[in-house]
Amino acid sequence: MSFFTTAILAVLASTALAAPVQPIKRAGAPTLYNIVAGQDGNNPGGDTTYVVDVTDGVLANGTPLQIWESFPGNDNQVFDLGTLPTIRPHGDNTLCLDAGEHPADGSRVHLWQCYDGLTQQAWTTINKDGFSLLKLRDWDLCLDVTDGNFADGTELQVWTCYDYSGDYSPNQRWQVPLAQWEFEGGLGGSRSTNTIPSHLTSTTWYVAEPHHYIIYL
Repeated sequence: MSFFTTAILAVLASTALAAPVQPIKRAGAPTLYNIVAGQDGNNPGGDTTYVVDVTDGVLANGTPLQIWESFPGNDNQVFDLGTLPTIRPHGDNTLCLDAGEHPADGSRVHLWQCYDGLTQQAWTTINKDGFSLLKLRDWDLCLDVTDGNFADGTELQVWTCYDYSGDYSPNQRWQVPLAQWEFEGGLGGSRSTNTIPSHLTSTTWYVAEPHHYIIYL
């Protein structure tokens, strides 16, 4: 049994008859995030939340990055920002978000094998009021939703970090919350089986009481 699973069991045992458990973060894991389009209180997708997504889940050189409706727990939408200046998909830490050999306005962002010192793979986050910019560290180019088309399948590009009177382009506004998996657990007095997705752990564990649980990936 892993340390992570043991920690979950311990917390659940101590809170089975109390309020829902507090969020749990996997011990020793990378810092994993979703990259969400928009800013706090202003969702450009209306009722739909869009996030950065690895197209078709293909972890290979050249796979474009797109936006897609958010599905919590979907590995295509989870990225390791603990490796900054590189940003890496959760499923393969040998691949990086890459803006091409000579990045310029309109250069598509894709996955490519990580190489030390490549400026097209070096990113930085710039925190603003309620959102962040994801900027190429050595270029005045930001991660950008192509043509401002907030819809499934829109590919991502880099574009000049556009600041008009202090109000940055909505195409370049992002939030980077910790990735998480939410689920309902337990069926009252009986022991019910709750299987955590395989990318967390293959161990089946049990919850005795009905609560809403959140686990940070």
